[in-house]
Amino acid sequence: MSGGVDSSVTAALFTRTRPWSIGLFMRNWDSLLNNDLEGNSNQDICPQEQDYLDALAVCKKFKYSIRTNWFY
Repeated sequence: MSGGVDSSVTAALFTRTRPWSIGLFMRNWDSLLNNDLEGNSNQDICPQEQDYLDALAVCKKFKYSIRTNWFY
């Protein structure tokens, strides 16, 4: 899950055919290690954190649980 259009539409379609599905959010870098918790100067938070919040909102909408895997 990214919270973007593709994963959101897939979640909506899976609601009909696979209602037992879960959302999986992948963290591909360490915000603490990269000193990127607050994002860039033109953003309030790290894009990865916003992506997670978007994915969480989509999962809540379709009543899916969400899991996070770290890949860094």
